[in-house]
Amino acid sequence: MAKIKKINVFDVLKHNPEQFDFDMITLMNERKMPGGDYIVQDAGMNFEICQQGEIYMICQGSGAGYGDVLDRDPALIMKDIEEELLSPELAKEIYFVQFNNRNLVPDLDTTDKLRAEERKNRIARGIPYDKFVEQWIRAEPAAELPYMGSWGNDHSTLVVSPPGVERYIIEAGSSGVMFSNPKDRRIAELEKQLSILKEKQA
Repeated sequence: MAKIKKINVFDVLKHNPEQFDFDMITLMNERKMPGGDYIVQDAGMNFEICQQGEIYMICQGSGAGYGDVLDRDPALIMKDIEEELLSPELAKEIYFVQFNNRNLVPDLDTTDKLRAEERKNRIARGIPYDKFVEQWIRAEPAAELPYMGSWGNDHSTLVVSPPGVERYIIEAGSSGVMFSNPKDRRIAELEKQLSILKEKQA
């Protein structure tokens, strides 16, 4: 969760529209709107008052598309680049499409060759399913993964990893899981740092 507090974006758009950008990363990194508090925090926030014109943003990845990227119509890929939805570099990397960088005219013959070669490379990179399962399946989630839910084929228990708490396991259908307030966790973290500083100064 990213927030810009103590500003009124409607006033910004009215008087200084060049200070605003529809890109979350640009807004938070360049901080063009003076006087604002630029805050990044856990998305699990409690209720708080939002004043008119303050900005709350969240970034979420999209799901996978349907079909094979090697079957995507090159003309549609060029349209994505033209509309700045996709960079030319990523277009070539993901879709194996060749085109003229200046006028975005696709080279269909070269594209067909690149895609045919990638299909062969996929087969070469592939491994048998049983070997994949052996490498991929784990008895429990990785320790650094903040996981919530059942794991594997065992649906009788739930793996619980609330922020700031060591992972534990409960029975499915049991009492709910309490999440601490992000502000409380931040306060606890600062108090710990303060305690360490006091010990060093003593």
